[in-house]
Amino acid sequence: MSAQIFTGLGAEFRSPSAERLVTTQSAVSQIGYQWGDFAAVGQFRVPSGTPHWTKPNWFGGARLEWSAYELPTDSLPLAALKAADWHVVVSGQWSRLDGHRYRSEHLGGFDTDHWTREIYQFQYGRNEFLVGLGLQGRFGSWSALAELQYGPGAQLDTWVYKSHLFNDGSQVTIDDYYYYERYSVLRASITLRKHLGF
Repeated sequence: MSAQIFTGLGAEFRSPSAERLVTTQSAVSQIGYQWGDFAAVGQFRVPSGTPHWTKPNWFGGARLEWSAYELPTDSLPLAALKAADWHVVVSGQWSRLDGHRYRSEHLGGFDTDHWTREIYQFQYGRNEFLVGLGLQGRFGSWSALAELQYGPGAQLDTWVYKSHLFNDGSQVTIDDYYYYERYSVLRASITLRKHLGF
């Protein structure tokens, strides 16, 4: 197989292990370079919706892929499937996350001589690393890759502050602590690629 540039568009689903984080889905665009059984890929998330602290928000990254094994096609039931080249792909992926602070402040009702004040602040680490296995089928200049990946997510840092706020502006602290949370990520994706020969 000669060296080729390719572009891709696909969809991904990410499920963090932490219960307070939610499963997300988003569109992904790719540009890559393939030589032989190896490929280097730049990957970018297509923004959708408003970021929320429960959704680790990545915006770009890079991948390395290795077509580790070519599957035999003789036993496949359809002629169209037999005409494609099928490979098991091993991948490693790094993603850069949005590390800005999410801050939420609440002021409760007045109680005798004070209000109850609560501040919650969330911030993700910058880097995420995943490894996985996929199945890639190629027919002419088109290919499709479906894969599962798993690995450590970025650390989530949480700050919680609670106090009683009095009329004169003074306050008495009730809680003031940080919570550092490690979580893992399961990622499923499918990508359609167009290979551009030169």
